[in-house]
Amino acid sequence: MNGLIILLKSIFALILAFTGVVLVLIPVGAIPASTLTAFLYSGGGEAVLLAFGALMLVIGAYFLGSLYQTYSSAGHFQQEGEWGRIELSPGALREFVSVILRREIGIDRFRVYLSHVEDGIEIKVETTLSADQQVAEVSRRIQEVLATRIKERTGVEVHRVSVLVRSIRSVEETPPEERTDED
Repeated sequence: MNGLIILLKSIFALILAFTGVVLVLIPVGAIPASTLTAFLYSGGGEAVLLAFGALMLVIGAYFLGSLYQTYSSAGHFQQEGEWGRIELSPGALREFVSVILRREIGIDRFRVYLSHVEDGIEIKVETTLSADQQVAEVSRRIQEVLATRIKERTGVEVHRVSVLVRSIRSVEETPPEERTDED
């Protein structure tokens, strides 16, 4: 498969180089435009255009597939395990953070944002606390518990945990469903 890809890349490079030379020679007058026009409207010219167009489609599809593979795995949090790579999707990690916030810290209103950093993750939690909760104490607890639990249970290094308390609600309000977002 690699040999075929190398061959296709080589053919593509040669065709582009040839096309570039022709496109440079036409404006300087080395190749008359009328000659090129006559060739392109002939049967051979149409075949060359069809082949070039088909090649461009194949190369474009190859590069789109390559981009898709790159970006589909880029969102995952990865680490090398003893027997191979371990990947954790942002959705799974966000859900894990949500479980920790609900069960271990007792927060029912929050949003979770995850960001990749060099060799780990940054977590941003936006929350609404009740009037009977201590903002500084709960915020520090969120930071400590998330940094510790994520590292222990997933192996993903947590570089920063930011907490934004969006509002303080009275104790009587009933909490709406939790929402999570990703940067």
